[in-house]
Amino acid sequence: MPIRNTLYFSLLILLLLYLPPATAAEPLIFSAAPTQNRLTAEALYQPLVSYLQAKSGQSIKLELESHFTSYTFKVRSDKYDILFDGPHFVGWRMDVKRHTPLVRLPGAIQLAVVASKRSNIGSLDDLRLGRGRVCAFPQPNMLTMIFLDQFPNPLQRPHLIRSQGFSELEQCLRSGRGDVALMPLNQWQTLANPDFISLDFPPHTYPNRTLTVSSRVDKATAESIKQALLSGEGAAVANNILTLFNAARFEEANPAEYQGLGKLLASEYGFRY
Repeated sequence: MPIRNTLYFSLLILLLLYLPPATAAEPLIFSAAPTQNRLTAEALYQPLVSYLQAKSGQSIKLELESHFTSYTFKVRSDKYDILFDGPHFVGWRMDVKRHTPLVRLPGAIQLAVVASKRSNIGSLDDLRLGRGRVCAFPQPNMLTMIFLDQFPNPLQRPHLIRSQGFSELEQCLRSGRGDVALMPLNQWQTLANPDFISLDFPPHTYPNRTLTVSSRVDKATAESIKQALLSGEGAAVANNILTLFNAARFEEANPAEYQGLGKLLASEYGFRY
């Protein structure tokens, strides 16, 4: 018996010596739509990521992309665990990747299609005839995708002039480079210019930017992230983000608001249902 016990003990020691060490859990990956340059975005989001890590007790890593090509590839591949982006991305991830919306910015997204009077464009039908140059954010920006949804035939779509930032949309129209600009309704409402008119467009409203979590985030962690973001402390930490989007706080997201919005991405590569 003593010899047998010694052999068992020796084997146990050998197993413990050669077993690979336990590895720490992989961090949750936080990302956001690349609508700012990377350095600006890192300064915006890193304080929030550090705060959510402290509140949730989970390791969270910030990973940002410089352009939408790599961002949308990783969204389609479900590489991110926590994302902050537009409602069409949220709707698609809910439908296809089983993501859950937690909080969103207050208010709504509504598109204004603004034309220069000198363009002689008075309706969307004029644009369907192949006339007009449209100042717009690059696809798959939400405003651009709402607009393109009115042109199911790609051959009838007007030419888009790539613009970066809200001020560039206005400048594109003022300079005559574009005949029409796609603006948020609230930007158009503050734009006092008698040379511009707003074209009739379906007055749909959409939820604002939203934070979601993937199916890999357990319910307890998701709830702790949501409550942290809804708190006054969370709003203070996210102040620079909220200020950028003219908001004072986050509000709880209602999943029903995103139903069907993912289909706005159906014409984009890789987002087919």
